[in-house]
Order: sequence, then C-alpha cells, then structure tokens
Amino acid sequence: MDSFLAILAIVFGTPRAHGDPPSPPSPAASSEPGAAAPAELPEPEAASGIAIAQPLPGRTRRAILRYLLFIPRWAFTILMAPPRGAMWVYERYSLQTRFEDIFMNTEKTLGVFPLASYESGFGVGGGALFFYRDLFGKRGQLRLSGTYGGLERQRYVASISTGDLLGERVEVRFEASYRLLLNQLFFGYGTRDMVESTGGAPIDPRDAAVRTRYRHEDMKGAVKVSVEFSDVARARLATALTRVDFRRARDTDGPDAADVYDIDALVGYRSGLRSLYNELELVFDTRRPTATLVPPAAPATGWRGEAFIGYQLGVVDDPSNFFRYGFDVRRHIDLYAGDRVLVLRAFVDSVIGDTGDIPFHSLPRLGGPRALRGYQRNRFRDRTAGFVSAEYRYPISRNALGFLYIDAGSVWPGIDAIDTDAIGLGYGGGFQLHGRHTFLARIQVLASADGDLLFNLSFDPVSDPDARYSRP
Repeated sequence: MDSFLAILAIVFGTPRAHGDPPSPPSPAASSEPGAAAPAELPEPEAASGIAIAQPLPGRTRRAILRYLLFIPRWAFTILMAPPRGAMWVYERYSLQTRFEDIFMNTEKTLGVFPLASYESGFGVGGGALFFYRDLFGKRGQLRLSGTYGGLERQRYVASISTGDLLGERVEVRFEASYRLLLNQLFFGYGTRDMVESTGGAPIDPRDAAVRTRYRHEDMKGAVKVSVEFSDVARARLATALTRVDFRRARDTDGPDAADVYDIDALVGYRSGLRSLYNELELVFDTRRPTATLVPPAAPATGWRGEAFIGYQLGVVDDPSNFFRYGFDVRRHIDLYAGDRVLVLRAFVDSVIGDTGDIPFHSLPRLGGPRALRGYQRNRFRDRTAGFVSAEYRYPISRNALGFLYIDAGSVWPGIDAIDTDAIGLGYGGGFQLHGRHTFLARIQVLASADGDLLFNLSFDPVSDPDARYSRP
C-alpha cells in the first residue's frame, strides 16, 4: 500500500522538498501597525520533529516492477497451492512419523512402501517396495519392488547387497530387473524442430523430428562393486548383461517409429540387443548442511562430481562395440542461513565408435524430468549430450523445500562438434519432500522454450535423486 501511495504522490504531486524556499508570510499577519514580524513557520515535515522520507526514483521503479509481476506471481501461487497445502498437512500432522509407524517395523530395518508416479504423456503408475536392511547382521540390504502403469507398464527389480560383510569400505550389490515400456518416445536424431508428419516413404532419423512411439522390453542382470577411499571419495565398478527387444508400440497417441523412420537406420531395432556393459565410475562428494536444523538430505554447500567411462560389447547378433564416457558435476552454494541454496550443475554424456556399432537405444539423450527438464522425455538424441542447470532452493519446512530452475543444453553428432547454435532452454519449479537422510517425493511443473508444459510426480522413498539417469 505504501508503494501504491508513493506512485500516486508522484503522479498527482509531492510535498515540497526540504530544501525549497519557505512561503512568504501572509499579508494579514503583518497588517497591524507596529506588530512584530511573525516567526518563520517550520517546514511541514519538521513540525512534528519527525523527518518524512520522500519517495525515491529507485523505490518507484521497484514498486512498478512489483505490480507488473503481480499476475505471474499469483498465477504461480495458485498453481502451486495444492502441493503446498499437501506439504502443510504433511508437517502439521507428522505424516512422516505416521508413515514409518505404519509401513516399517520398530527397528526401522524392515518395511513395505507404496510407490507412485505421474508423468505427462505416460499417465499414472503405482506399486510397492519391500526392503530389509540388516542382512547377515551387517547392514546388508534386500529389496524387491514392482510397479505397473505410467512410464514403465511393468517393472520388477530384485537386489541384494553385502553391507559391511566385506568390511566398512567395500560393498557388492547383485541386481536383476525386468521392464516393459509400451510407448517409448523417439524423435529422430539431432535438434531439428518437431513436425507433425513427413508423409511418403520412411525417412532417415536425421532428416526430421517426428514424435513417434515404439515398444521396449528389457531384462538385465548386474553386479556392482563399490569401494570407499574416504568419507568423500569412492569408486564403483559395474558389469551388466542386458537383453533388449523392440517392437511396434501399442495404443499410441501418434505414429509408430517403424511407420515414419527407416528401421534399418536404427541400429539394433530389428535384431534386438544382447550386450555386456562394463563401467568404472569415480565419485567425489563434499556436500553437507550448514545449519543445525537442516537435515543432511538438503545439503547447502560443497561439491559432488562424477566421472565415468564404460565399454559395451554385443554378443550373438548385437552390433554393439563402443565406449561411453562423461561427467556430472554439481556445486551447492549457501546463499543465506543454510536453507536458501543455489545448485549449479554441468553434465556431459558421449559415445565413441563407428555409427553402425552404436545402437539407437544407447545414444545419449535429453528431455524429461531429470535432464534438460521441460522437454518431452528423450526429445533430443545423438552421440554427445550436455546441459547446464541452475536451481534455487528455498525452505518451506524442515522436511520440505521449494525450487525454481532453468536448464540449457543440446545434443551433437560428436564431442568435437559442440556449438551453441541450437541450445534448448527449460524452466520451471516445484516442491520436494525428504526425511533426515533420504529423498521421499518430488512434484515438478516443467516448461520449455518450445512451448512444452509438463507435470511430473515421483513418490519413491528409497530412490537416489542424484543418481545419473544413464547409469547401468
């Protein structure tokens, strides 16, 4: 209201400044002969002895900006009102504690958690996770999960880890999984603008970007060995044997990839993939909270860096024969009080090999709720992918935070072909729930410079939101 009154004052007139000359005395006051000259009247703003601050140009500009931002600010507030209300209920009624009491045993070593997800273009998914955290009496873990619907029509995962059985610094994890994705998205290669249809004969995937679908089914067995060198540095060696088959999509909202693109140009589509992938990953993580009341799950300062290199070799009829390498670096900057945090990120994923030796499914890609957010999942795909991100996080409560972000990135036909001619821009925001040490849920509203507007919800109490999305 003060800013509004200041603007009115400027438009319709402002009080006389302190340095202006005083008004001449009234003639009536000096009309009596011999009367003493009246004392000079004090300035209006000095009459009470209290100086009145005058509106400054800078304050006026800020007031105008505030009113210009009124509509988008309230639009965002209204859009985010339901999730913010849910978070208030979560804190007010201690839902985390109630949740753990219902789904976990007293020692917090065994439990069954519900899982839920939603992603624009894929619908709602749900399932359950069973876990036990004290195998062998050495903090080993057993996990069994199953989900149905959403991005993955069916997904089943079983894993077992050794915990401290081999010592406090070494852990081995065995994992087996099955996934069925009925309507995966494929837009061709590169960064061409999307078109509705090409018509005519099937085209090369580099000639046009058409939103198509295909069916993906995979089975995987993996062994992962993690070694901690210190509290902030560790290495991980993973070996995975994978079988992947591709078919026509089912019940899609658009054309099938086989009807638009030349299938012979999609390496591995006809024969499927039977491959062995080995990867070495190095991780350096110094992130930590800086305020006593902020949980470790919401670090405020430090670095997290990952560098990886892998090699994939096909067996039977799989043509795979290529190297993969890249890095993922995050910097957390404490802006204020340990709970206003700026997170900067840079990510690169690239492959080296002959064109006929790299399956289309294995090419680096961007788009979706984790990499170049705001674009449709797998919108961009090529031999090299990279993006940078800036995310501002602010507190809502001890176990909830809000965030606003902007991502910029692209794909290129090689690491030596990186340029800035076709950079995609994504932006948005959302809310995150976390426990003291673990991630619980994230709600995001995602938009892109191309006009996409997407919504994503993930409720997965044991997932790692920092895990690289291309990790085997």
